[in-house]
Amino acid sequence: MGGMDGLRLEPIDATNWRAALAVRVTDEQLPFVADHQPIALVILAKAHVRPGGAWWEPLLVRAADDTIVGVLAIEHGDEVCELRNFAIDQAWQGQGVGTAAARAAIERAGRPDGHCSQMAVSAHPDNHAAHRAYQAAGFTWNGERRDGESLMRHHVH
Repeated sequence: MGGMDGLRLEPIDATNWRAALAVRVTDEQLPFVADHQPIALVILAKAHVRPGGAWWEPLLVRAADDTIVGVLAIEHGDEVCELRNFAIDQAWQGQGVGTAAARAAIERAGRPDGHCSQMAVSAHPDNHAAHRAYQAAGFTWNGERRDGESLMRHHVH
């Protein structure tokens, strides 16, 4: 993991939300991640409107040098939390950032004071890079699908 040592998640808040807007994926990747860019705005909107009544935790991903390299949300369900709108900036892809960030999200969801017993993530069947990153982070796929996407799971407790 080398260069990803020191990678951390932090809440998107009043001090950093504008900087989080800089995270961009390629036009080809966008349908896999969200309906619109910047993805941070999609995440913040969902955190505000709470689709399905769930609490969304908007997070940015920082490298050890404080560079913002990605954004994601954890949707907190009753027992299953889900990694949502997970985006690694196109300049940082292919370097293990996605795997490290997914591991950090699993760790965050599995905090002792938390309620998540399981973390889930879905990926478009053609998003092979995401499948590899999620599997490397410990997610497994048992053939389960939702809305045409592969649904992968990881037990956190």
